Amino acid sequence: MDEDEQGSGNGEGRVEWVDLYPVYDAMDEPAAIHVRAMLCSAGLDARIRSAQIPCFDGAFACAVGYWGQVLVPRPEVITAKAILEALEREGALGSEEDPGGC
Repeated sequence: MDEDEQGSGNGEGRVEWVDLYPVYDAMDEPAAIHVRAMLCSAGLDARIRSAQIPCFDGAFACAVGYWGQVLVPRPEVITAKAILEALEREGALGSEEDPGGC
């Protein structure tokens, strides 16, 4: 596992996956990467959790309604949502359409 999955080594300040909360439902992988990059550039610890099963080539997005989610630690949820709302007002998040025409 890499450092992004493991956390910060010695356990102090370590963020576990169970400590992360979704702030954005991405319709595809590029959207998830874009939003994560924006939140990280604002100093937040954003991660991506895919809801896909590799051998189904994105078809699972129709079942859950999104490709994956962008997650942040609980203390950063309010800040992340405020940033995303501002970006949405500016049109920087693009349109949210159903993946694959589901």
